[in-house]
Amino acid sequence: MPHDTPPGDAPIDLPMDGVLDLHTFRPREIGSLVPEWLAACQERGLLELRIIHGKGIGNLQRSVHAILARHPQVARYALAAAPCGGAGATIVHLRPPADKMQADRLLRQATAGRQTARQAADIVKSALRRVRDEDRRH
Repeated sequence: MPHDTPPGDAPIDLPMDGVLDLHTFRPREIGSLVPEWLAACQERGLLELRIIHGKGIGNLQRSVHAILARHPQVARYALAAAPCGGAGATIVHLRPPADKMQADRLLRQATAGRQTARQAADIVKSALRRVRDEDRRH
């Protein structure tokens, strides 16, 4: 007998646009939601993000900032500028995925003359192919 998911419990596919509004989530969900969302954004190449936590008394903001401070893929974060939500939102900058960082490093080495331009181009193309192949699998 097939398992029917009750209405309202079925997962909903949402577009990934780099903005996460936490107003619709329970505070106890934040601890797993935020890291999963950060990973999904990074996989899609979204590296500058905005998390809307609201102003309130600041508990949700402090929870979000604690998660971001411990997350290894977060390069930096800060409260948003006034037009982007001010104290009610946090701007997050993620580190690029490892393959892209390696490709960038190899390109810098080539331009510094450590490798021929052709060698560096071949290595960068190979790394970028791996990134594209990985994206297609997701």
